Amino acid sequence: GYDYSHHGRTGNPDTAFVPDEIVDRFCLLGPAEAHIEKLRHLKELGVDQFAVYNMHDAREATIDAYGSEIIPALTG
Repeated sequence: GYDYSHHGRTGNPDTAFVPDEIVDRFCLLGPAEAHIEKLRHLKELGVDQFAVYNMHDAREATIDAYGSEIIPALTG
C-alpha cells in the first residue's frame, strides 16, 4: 500500500505507513548537528559504516552538509 512516487518528498501522504518509532531508530533527520550526534552514538556502539539514502527534496544540501560538516566532524 505504500506509494514510492511520494517517497522522501515534503507533504508525503503516506507518512503514517512508517511509524515514528521506526523513523527515530533508523533515520537521521534534522540539522547537521543532529546527524553528527546520532552517528557518534552509533560509532560508540560499534557501527563503522553507514549509507546515505539521499532520496528527498534537499539532495544537494544534504551532500554539501555531509562533505563540509558531518564527515569532517566524525573523522577529525
